[in-house]
Amino acid sequence: MSISALGTGSSGMQSYQRATDISANNVANSQTSGYVPQQAAFKENAGGGVSVSGTATVNAVVKNADASSADNDSDANDDVVGQLTYQVNFELSAKDAQTADQLLGSLIDTEA
Repeated sequence: MSISALGTGSSGMQSYQRATDISANNVANSQTSGYVPQQAAFKENAGGGVSVSGTATVNAVVKNADASSADNDSDANDDVVGQLTYQVNFELSAKDAQTADQLLGSLIDTEA
């Protein structure tokens, strides 16, 4: 049980890191003409855990030089809020992995 919890925590950390990367890319390219922002799409894995992939935003509007600054700022604000959310969830996944590691260590110590 502890080993699967360790894997779940690890996959959570990897997924939230990937989601943060996608969001950071959106922020970095928010003023780029022709850039189509991506959205982090989370998917549950069959064996447990989660994975994430970047997909073009549904009904995405291609950014152009004439796009209003307010639209770009709004998108960037959404991405920054997403990054904060991903950070908190990454930390929770790390705590999950840490707890599983401690439980597994206690189990091994008990058997020894």
